[in-house]
Amino acid sequence: VVGAGKTFTIVAGVMEKRRLGIAKKPMIVVPNHLVEQWATDFYRLYPGAKVLAMRKKDFEKANRQRMLARVATGDWDAVFFSHSSFGFIENDKDVLLDATRKQVAEIQQAIDLARETEGKKGRTAAQYQKKKEALEQRIKSLLDKPKDRLLTFQELGVDDLTVDESQEFKNLFFTTQKTNVGGFGNPHGSKKAFDMFIKTAWLQKNQGGRGVTFATGTPISNSLTELF
Repeated sequence: VVGAGKTFTIVAGVMEKRRLGIAKKPMIVVPNHLVEQWATDFYRLYPGAKVLAMRKKDFEKANRQRMLARVATGDWDAVFFSHSSFGFIENDKDVLLDATRKQVAEIQQAIDLARETEGKKGRTAAQYQKKKEALEQRIKSLLDKPKDRLLTFQELGVDDLTVDESQEFKNLFFTTQKTNVGGFGNPHGSKKAFDMFIKTAWLQKNQGGRGVTFATGTPISNSLTELF
C-alpha cells in the first residue's frame, strides 16, 4: 500500500541480491517522471552504489546505441529505465518469434474449442481466426526483417528486473468464449504489456523461475481479468 516503504524495500532487495551473488546486473523500471527521484533515493540508502539512470533524453534515438552499450559493458549495482524507454529496448528476434508462435498455438486451441461449442461458422471462432492471421503476418514480417544494429534486451546482461507501478503493464492478451461480460477488459491486450511479458518470461526461463519483481499498490482496479 502507499507509504509502506516500497522504494527502499526494492533498493535494499536489489543490493542484497548483488551482495549475495544472486543478481549481477539488476534493472529497475519506473514511471517516466520518477527516474531521477529513484536514483536519488538509491544513493540515500547506499551512497557508494554504482547506478546508471537512463533519463528520457539519454535514450533518444541518436543516443540509444551508446547508452545500451553502457548498460551492457558496465558493472552496475542498478540500471534505471523509465517505462517508455524500456519499451524501446528491442527483443531478440528469435525470442519474439518463439513467443508469437506460442500465442498462435494458444489462439488455435481457442478456435478449435469455439468450433466445438458454436459450430464451424460461430462468431467467436471467426474473431479469433482474424487475430491468428494477424499474428501469422507478424511472424512473416519478423522473418523478413533484417537484424537491427541496436543491442537487444537479451544481449544486455540483465539478470534481474524490478518493475515499479507494474499495473501499467497488466493489459495482456487473453482468450475467452465469453462475450458481453462487464469488467472483462480488452482480450487483445496492449503492445507494452506483451513486450513486458516477453522480457519477463525470457528472464524467468533463464533464471530458474526467479529474476522478476513486480511492485504496485493497485494490483486490481476494475476488471475480472486482473483478478485472474
